[in-house]
Amino acid sequence: MVLRRQCQSILLRSTVLRNNRRNLPLPLLQHVNIQRSKSNATPEEGTSTIVGTAKTSSTTTDNVGMTIYDSLSASYQILPQHHKHDKSNESSSSSSSSSSSSSSSSKGTAWYVCGPTVYDSSHLGHARTYVSLDILRRVSLRLHRDGVSSPRPLYVMNITDVDDKIIRRSMEIVSDGDEADPIALARFYEREFWQDLECLHVLPPDVVCRVSEHVEETIVPYIEKIMEGGMAYIIPENEMRQSPSGDGNEGGNVEGSVYFDVRAFECITEGKTRYGKLAPDVVASDFFSWTDNGANVNNHIDGLDENQSDITNDGENLGERDNSLQILRQKRDPRDFCLWKYRPRNPHPSSSSPPEPLSVSYPSPWGTGRPGWHVECSAMIERLSRDFETTHEFRIHAGGVDLKFPHHANEIAQAEAFGVANGGFGGASASAGACDDQSKSESESQAKRWKEWIPHWVHTGHLYVKGRKMSKSLKNFVTIREVLGV
Repeated sequence: MVLRRQCQSILLRSTVLRNNRRNLPLPLLQHVNIQRSKSNATPEEGTSTIVGTAKTSSTTTDNVGMTIYDSLSASYQILPQHHKHDKSNESSSSSSSSSSSSSSSSKGTAWYVCGPTVYDSSHLGHARTYVSLDILRRVSLRLHRDGVSSPRPLYVMNITDVDDKIIRRSMEIVSDGDEADPIALARFYEREFWQDLECLHVLPPDVVCRVSEHVEETIVPYIEKIMEGGMAYIIPENEMRQSPSGDGNEGGNVEGSVYFDVRAFECITEGKTRYGKLAPDVVASDFFSWTDNGANVNNHIDGLDENQSDITNDGENLGERDNSLQILRQKRDPRDFCLWKYRPRNPHPSSSSPPEPLSVSYPSPWGTGRPGWHVECSAMIERLSRDFETTHEFRIHAGGVDLKFPHHANEIAQAEAFGVANGGFGGASASAGACDDQSKSESESQAKRWKEWIPHWVHTGHLYVKGRKMSKSLKNFVTIREVLGV
């Protein structure tokens, strides 16, 4: 018990509030307004007696919540415990409406937390994130228990079990002659992750969603809808060929990787939203561009930080595939990112890419492959929103600050594109020709209100060791198991 408290104390004292040019002040957990409970209620055994309340002019219990720094609005916001849902106008932005009527119902707040990519043991940097978010969750649960009438908060966490890092690791440890099984490796480290959180006394999530369980029924249809809306395109591979019969594609569809079209997205949405809401201003704009022959690609590569995921904004490392630079040159915009990674089960003889492990190879209209990193969360949230549409609404998205860009910024863009393609968000008509349609009056366009996909974004900071972020790539990490002596 003493060791657990010491560990949690160390994790919570860690901060990235460093007043220098590299590490600008970042609002973290300490900015939550927390005070001792004035309630006579006895806390449940094993729970914290610290509760959070918001400074609000309202005295009704249904409006209590935590005050915390919201990354999307770049301001302090109250995280509500419920949401008044207007059934009479589901397609428009109703989050700002304060009127109550018989057509409105109170929904519980759903949290979505980006979980780990399970290819290795979790370290203290991971623990710092999940312990911090667990405290926020406990505060939220206590506030609900103190009188909020809506359903209790729903806490969802994803597990990324289909990823390049997992595949590479599985290939490194496989015996000669055997086929790598990334899913089996992911299951091993996922079990270890849950055991670590249990040792830290972190509450388990209400819902766990794994990428591998949502590819064919959730993620592929999600990408198809974005393509139907004219906001995605295919980049054929070097070994592009017409699909033979029986290969999962009909009608000789072109095989290749699918990329999100940022410029088409911005054009079709007609200025109601923008790409890169959580990204640095320069990165979110189209200020930088590459020449047709890709002459500027090397300049971008030279400017990359060693810990940055990759230049392509896709979550892949440069050099992972032999045609990575060619794809960079073929992208319509440097901000475009991958939705579907085409990976043939039997690569072309001229390709240096190894065969894709069968356990992470999925059929799609664009050939076998797997989802891009960013699309998994957007698609699964859409699925869960339908599953819980009568009781909860996703109002809070949380994760480590390293996910803020590009991952979370791209999540928002995908979700808004999907919403527009479905006729939601009160947005523009989703058609490839919408950019050239001059018949719509500006007044009609401005009259439509835009609904934020998820209105509140909470990010926890890094754990620093001697001034540098704890990470596996820097070899300066300490695993949770080492600290706890498990």
